[in-house]
Amino acid sequence: MGGFTFAGEHCSVYHLRLMKSPVSLLPATRDRVIVLPGRHGALRMIPDLGERTLSLVCWLESRSVSELHTRFERLRAWLNPLRGEQRLIFDRVPGRYYLAVYAGGGLDAEVTGKQGLFTLEMVCPDPFSYAAEEKQVAFSADSAVVNNAGTHEALPVFAVSFTAAASEWKVVLGARYLRVVHGFNFGDTLDVDSATGKVLINGLTALDKLDWQNSEFFALPPGQSTLCIMPAGVCTATVRFRERWL
Repeated sequence: MGGFTFAGEHCSVYHLRLMKSPVSLLPATRDRVIVLPGRHGALRMIPDLGERTLSLVCWLESRSVSELHTRFERLRAWLNPLRGEQRLIFDRVPGRYYLAVYAGGGLDAEVTGKQGLFTLEMVCPDPFSYAAEEKQVAFSADSAVVNNAGTHEALPVFAVSFTAAASEWKVVLGARYLRVVHGFNFGDTLDVDSATGKVLINGLTALDKLDWQNSEFFALPPGQSTLCIMPAGVCTATVRFRERWL
């Protein structure tokens, strides 16, 4: 069934074989249910997504007991949860990754014939899988058509370089827009990251320049979308984003 790569290293480097890994169809949900006296049933609100758990049944190969314990030591360093979340990529879906970390009540291996068998519980605090490669689209004539092939909204990052003076910059998607109010000059740069909520003008944080009352950090829905920049003809720009799947 193939193997997996974690923290940039393939499991085969550690003489580890992935024996079984159930496909995670959906992560857990955090449900909000309201029960009203005198009313049948309940009010069930749209849930939030919880963590996703991936169970990996692994087989560690060795030729001797001493070699087995040496390889256990290498595994401990590789899987050490104190390193924080790392990219987890399965061979069967090489173009996507999860951000995962080991979590559990303890990891024990069953040793049989100088081999080790264990179930590795990997937890993804962010339940989505992400495209390994970012998409980048340049604006042409102050508009750009982007195609989000994922199944969930993608968070765009805009990189703007001004070719003329402008008193503001606005990017529009349908009825939604994000507006930065500032006296831009030729050569100024603007970077807007919807994932982190950062707004940088010439590399310096400028959140106070964002029009908080009427604009928002918006996401790109699945499918094709058209983005427009206003005012026209004052800058060159690109948008990049990483598709994600539930």
